Order: sequence, then structure tokens, then C-alpha cells
Amino acid sequence: DFNVPVPGAAVEGKMAARVRLTSVAAPGSSGESGSGESGSGEVEDYQVLVCAPRPCGKTFVTQN
Repeated sequence: DFNVPVPGAAVEGKMAARVRLTSVAAPGSSGESGSGESGSGEVEDYQVLVCAPRPCGKTFVTQN
């Protein structure tokens, strides 16, 4: 599980998310010339649920 910042105008419900894992730190939007390197990796599609935030009731404190 992980949290992603959701824009204030987003609506609750099921949405689609495309996740791209690549060996390049800053890939372009496609593998076409001039748009950046694409590197090696994979793309996966997921169904995600956008829901209103709710307090978790837990407080974590880190100490150095």
C-alpha cells in the first residue's frame, strides 16, 4: 500500500492508474526520438480506489 497526493477536484470512486518502472531516472513520455530515453522496464495498469482522507488515529515520532 502507498499513498499518492490526489488533486482537490478529484471525485471518489474507482479509477485507472498506469505505473511505469524503468531503468532510466528521467524517462520521456515515449520511446520516440527527441522525447527522452525510455530505458528498459515495464508498464502495468491497475484499478485504484480514490477515497476521502480519514484520520488513522496513530502518531509516529522518529528520533535521530
